[in-house]
Amino acid sequence: MEIRELAERALFGPSLEEKLRPASRLSDDHPGPPQLAPVAPGRPAALRFSNRGEGGRFPRPRELESEAKRAQLLHFFANHELLATELMALVLLRFPEAPKAFRRGVAKTLMEEQQHTRLYLERMEQLGCQFGELPLSGFFWNALSGMESPLAYVTGLPLTFEQANLDFSIHFAGLFAELGDVESEKLMRRIYQDELGHVAYGLKWLRHLKKAETSDWEAYRSHLRMPLSPRRARGTTFNVEGRRRSGFDEHFIRSLTVYSKSRGRSPDVYVMNVYGEWEWLRRDGLTLTQRQEAMQHDLQCLPQFFGSDDDVLLVTRSPRKEWLQQLKKVGLPVPEFEPLGGLDQGIRANSELLERRLGHLRPWAWSPVTARLLTPISSRSRDRSSPVASPARLEALAPLFKKSFGCQWLRRWLEENPTLMGLRPASECGRVVDTPTQIQSALEAWRAKGLKRFVVKADWGAAGGRMIRLWEDQIKASQWRWMEKRFHQGERLVVEPWYDRRFDFSVHFDMEKGQARLRGFVGLVNDPRGQFVGCAIGSSLPLGCEEGVRRCLHGDSGNRYKTLCQTLGNRLAGEAARVGYEGPVGVDAFVYQDQEGELRINPAVEINPRYTMGRLTLALRRYATPGRVVAVTLFSRVQLKALKLENFQELVGWLSARFPLEMEPRSGGKIRNGAVCLTDPQTAIQCVMVLLVGRAGYDWLIDPPRGPESSAERSTAPGGKEQAAG
Repeated sequence: MEIRELAERALFGPSLEEKLRPASRLSDDHPGPPQLAPVAPGRPAALRFSNRGEGGRFPRPRELESEAKRAQLLHFFANHELLATELMALVLLRFPEAPKAFRRGVAKTLMEEQQHTRLYLERMEQLGCQFGELPLSGFFWNALSGMESPLAYVTGLPLTFEQANLDFSIHFAGLFAELGDVESEKLMRRIYQDELGHVAYGLKWLRHLKKAETSDWEAYRSHLRMPLSPRRARGTTFNVEGRRRSGFDEHFIRSLTVYSKSRGRSPDVYVMNVYGEWEWLRRDGLTLTQRQEAMQHDLQCLPQFFGSDDDVLLVTRSPRKEWLQQLKKVGLPVPEFEPLGGLDQGIRANSELLERRLGHLRPWAWSPVTARLLTPISSRSRDRSSPVASPARLEALAPLFKKSFGCQWLRRWLEENPTLMGLRPASECGRVVDTPTQIQSALEAWRAKGLKRFVVKADWGAAGGRMIRLWEDQIKASQWRWMEKRFHQGERLVVEPWYDRRFDFSVHFDMEKGQARLRGFVGLVNDPRGQFVGCAIGSSLPLGCEEGVRRCLHGDSGNRYKTLCQTLGNRLAGEAARVGYEGPVGVDAFVYQDQEGELRINPAVEINPRYTMGRLTLALRRYATPGRVVAVTLFSRVQLKALKLENFQELVGWLSARFPLEMEPRSGGKIRNGAVCLTDPQTAIQCVMVLLVGRAGYDWLIDPPRGPESSAERSTAPGGKEQAAG
């Protein structure tokens, strides 16, 4: 029989018996002209593709105790094998000029797929199910029938769908063994052995057809077309040994382990810009110092923890696969990474993002820089009213990022609510000043009340910089020059008293359609100068504070501050809606002791219309055992010196020894105790962000060893106060 005749029968046969009838001997003397793909393969009416999507879902493991559910699972696999048969027939008809050895291999594999289909049908009948009783998906056909070359077939079927079956077949064989279903187990192990050869065949021809200088992984990934991606080459569990037996190298296996891409959901797109507020000051582009560039480099992957494996993170450099594997092992999300030349260089002209349907655009902070970066993909996003829609819409957000906005807004809110108990009075709020005379006047008024320490902030913050502390009776000449320079540049300043803080925390909202959704409270850990040390959250707020602070926050009802914050958030939502802002908002607050010794709440020392380190802590809580203390902290080079460590690689060993990792199997493999590096220590230049789970980590966080600080370190660290970059 000619290979062409076998292919025509398998693709267009009117009955299942005809489609699955094998050939005893094959020749390829008359391959014939190339054929275009039909809309669908020829099938009897009962086996045509369903219009109901993917044909349902896989039964869950606990459901497989039922024979009907086991038959349903085998029904899925039988359809997959029949689809593979039809697609192999199509590639033989579509590419008659392909190498003879390639065509013989495809024909041999086609007949094995015919046999697999018959084996599934036999076992299904034994379990009481007929083929076609359940909906049949046409996804494989729709994804691959448009292939334009033998290489597209190789990457799509053997190296994607059949590679995934290295995982599925051995996984379900194990489940069937546990259930005592020997026949189904034997079937899946038989399928697995054949799939090893099918995948090895695909890998052989990938290496034969690709460019010699291109790695297996890059050739594989670059020749896949939507809706396929390497993520579909993974199954329920990841079978490393099976891939090694099929011939994959370690680079390919590691790359596939950590690869992420949406399998259908429109992905959200994240990007980190540490110095988002400063980007409003320098509209045409921000020139960072070497230290600031290092900070942006080190923290660029943090937004990945807000999303899921289905999302996309824009990065200036793809992270190491070995580090991503470590994150996967502890259950943390690893999204798809889209490399950029730089935040100011934009998305690559050949990026798939320019063609894909996208979800929300989620920069760390909206700014002129992130707006320019995301504009090319804005038309693909569901955010039709995002700040990239027009320059006017973007410009309307600018006032929200000014320190003066939060200062003036809080004063108005306190003046309108003078009867709220426990809050700082409006008269003690910070003041927005435009001249040196106004600064002097404000300081004299506060000093008359016994206040001695003050802080002055530039209107545009910059990740913990652009502020000075006036802690002495006389203002130094250098401090006057700093303030006069800000005035000369057209900025306003905010001056406020430095209070005896007893507890720092932040409150987090999502703003959407004029409503504020309260997401949670996070305790902040600052050093005596107000420099950011970390964030922490336990089962309730406040965490580890004195009883007086607890009474101040909770009041007699036990939920005073939660109610107060919802009121504040609703009012803030009105301001956000007025300028068209939707997204995360973090409000920094603290409890302090006033001049009379009373504890009061400053409910909004700063307002951050962006993601923050506090919001990151809330996001990470879902990966820890419920009820555990969750904290994040930043280890800088200064702290390495305090710990007598030479580099960030040594920090990994120090963390492992002090906070050993302990997982909780009963909570789905969540983290019970220990430390996890959220950024890669091996590539770190300036800092490493660390997750600490458990009370021991929090106790160390509130009293770590302190090393010498330099003004340069303080001015560029993404903290200061958590409100500055947290």
